[in-house]
Amino acid sequence: MTRIGRHLRKLWKDEAGTASVEFVIMFPLIFAMFFASFESGYMVLRSAMLERSLDLTVRDLRLGNLKKPTVEYLQQRLCSRTDMFEDCERSLTIELTRVNTSFNNLPTVDAVCQRRSPEIQAGIQSNTVNTGQENELMVVRACLVVDALFPSAFMGVNTAMADANGTYALLATSAFVNEPN
Repeated sequence: MTRIGRHLRKLWKDEAGTASVEFVIMFPLIFAMFFASFESGYMVLRSAMLERSLDLTVRDLRLGNLKKPTVEYLQQRLCSRTDMFEDCERSLTIELTRVNTSFNNLPTVDAVCQRRSPEIQAGIQSNTVNTGQENELMVVRACLVVDALFPSAFMGVNTAMADANGTYALLATSAFVNEPN
């Protein structure tokens, strides 16, 4: 047996450093799981804040507190109700849909959500929001594009990711019936 062979056999039987090998293998997996769970938790928090802001804004619409609101005004109202989102007004898409009594024009599942420079769709093509007639059902959807905290840590959150830049879309939906005068 050569000297190199004995040395290799001695190294093969040596168990020093085996814990560091396990650490090197497991640490990236555990750390990625931590980042993914933190990111998904923060995404849920952001989604809840968007839902709350939309509900408060829709409440003002429903009660008639907003007379002839514009799309920009709705954006400002919604974004002013939370400090959670950077550049909220530029990343927000709002859609108002009047639902008829036969319910055949409900909004589709696909959200109107555009990237960072949205063209707000508010039921009609003007800047004034049509909030409907008395006793008419209105569906309001808000879609907000937000940046991920850890763009590469999307193990379980890939379905919510909107693009390869690490941004995802949050969608909030609310409905109201116009009060009779």
